[in-house]
Formats: sequence, C-alpha cells, structure tokens
Amino acid sequence: MKKIEDQKKVAEAPRAVFPCVLRNVQVFNKRSPLVIGVDVIDGQLRLNTPVCVVAEDKTVVGLGRVTSIEHNHKQKAVVKKGEPSVAIKIDVAPHETAKVCGRHFLETDVLHSQITRSSIDVLKSVFRADVSKEEWMLVVKMKKLMGIQ
Repeated sequence: MKKIEDQKKVAEAPRAVFPCVLRNVQVFNKRSPLVIGVDVIDGQLRLNTPVCVVAEDKTVVGLGRVTSIEHNHKQKAVVKKGEPSVAIKIDVAPHETAKVCGRHFLETDVLHSQITRSSIDVLKSVFRADVSKEEWMLVVKMKKLMGIQ
C-alpha cells in the first residue's frame, strides 16, 4: 500500500505546488536567471516551485520556477517557515519572457508560490499528509489573493 502512495507522489510531484510566501532580502542578479536572497515568511518553499508576484489589481506576474535553493553554499530541497534566509535561483521556460527586477517587479514585493486550482487539487488528493493545517489556511488566503475559485 505504501509503495503505491509513493509512486503516486512521484508521478504527481511536478503538478503539486506547495503554498509559500517569501520576502526579498537581497537581489543578487536582476536579470534571468534571477538570484534572490529570501526569507520564508509562511509555508514551505520546494525546488521547482513556480514563483509569482501579485499586483494590487490581483494580476499575477509569473517570474519562473525555483531551480536552486542554497544555504551557506549547500543545496536544499525544502525550506520551511522560520528557517534561515536562503538564496534561490529562478529560471524561466524558454518560451516565456524573462522578468527583470525593477521593471516587472520591485525588490520590495512579496513573492508567492504560483498556485492554481489543479495544483490545489493535487495537494488535496496526494500530498494531504505533507501539508500542515497552517499551510491549508495559507492556501485559502492565497486563493482569495489570486482570485482562484
């Protein structure tokens, strides 16, 4: 039984987006690939998480996917709320326009994981045990912020 659940998690992992809120500490590289020092304010940041900025008019500006997380030059796969600051590298897909700090978003903007209706459904069905009650509350807040039904 456990083996089937593990296979399902591996198969659905690319579609799952865990909720997280990040605060910029320092921008090291303003052009693609973006390299930013961040604090995890809420939730958990994982590798391959799509990151976005939500404007005041609720438009979502996708920045790309987190392709690297480092703390003291050591790679990490997951960073949770309350852990020390980390440096993240954000790459865009080849068919997307690269975002530039200062033009598409500001250093003072709060970054969010870019959740979607389908990613929430995957979290509910496959990764329910990996998401804390506090993180589910964050999902509800992010749904309202991003206008997801």
